[in-house]
Amino acid sequence: MPAVLGDLLKSFGRQRAAAASTHDALEAVRIEIAKKAREIETIRMAPQTREAALTAFDAWADQAATKAVDRLPIGRLLEAQASARGLHIDTVMAGAQPIHQPALEMLTGLIFLGCRDRLREIVSDQIDDLLGGRQGLTPDQRAAQIALAEAELHSLCLAEERLVREMEGSGLAVIRRRDAPAYALLAAAVALPQV
Repeated sequence: MPAVLGDLLKSFGRQRAAAASTHDALEAVRIEIAKKAREIETIRMAPQTREAALTAFDAWADQAATKAVDRLPIGRLLEAQASARGLHIDTVMAGAQPIHQPALEMLTGLIFLGCRDRLREIVSDQIDDLLGGRQGLTPDQRAAQIALAEAELHSLCLAEERLVREMEGSGLAVIRRRDAPAYALLAAAVALPQV
C-alpha cells in the first residue's frame, strides 16, 4: 500500500473518531438536558411542607365549619310552628332526584365543630406517613430550586447549540432536537459557551 494512501486512511480514521467523539459529546449534553428537565418536574411536583399541609387542612376545616353553621336553619327555632321540625335539613331536589351534597357538606362541617382536634391529629399522622421522612418544600425553597435548575438547563441548551453549530461548521450532519428552545436557536454566537 502506498504511503500516501496509508496516511489518508490514518487521517480518515482520526476524523471518523473525532466525529464519533463529537456525536458522543452532543448525546451526553442531550442526556443531561433530559435529566435536568425531569429534575425541574420533580421539584414542581415535590410535596409542600407538613406545616403548609396542616395550614391548608385548617383553612378547609374552618371554612366547612363556618358554612355548616351558616346553613343551619337556626331561625326556624324561633318560629312557633316551624320549631317542631328542629334543625332538620331539607333535601334539595333536582327534578325527581334528591341532591345530598349540601347536607353532606353541612354534616362534614358540623363534625369539624365537634371533633376537629382529633381529626387534625389523624390528618397530621397521615401526612407524616405520606411524607415518609421526606422534607417538603416551602414556596420559597421550591422557587429557588426551580430557578437554579432552569438556569442550569438554560446553560445546557446553549452548550448543545454551540456543539451543533460547531458540528455543522465542520461538515458533520446533525439534527437539532425538535423541542430545542428558541433562545438557544436564535442566540448570537458570542452568547454561546466555548467548547
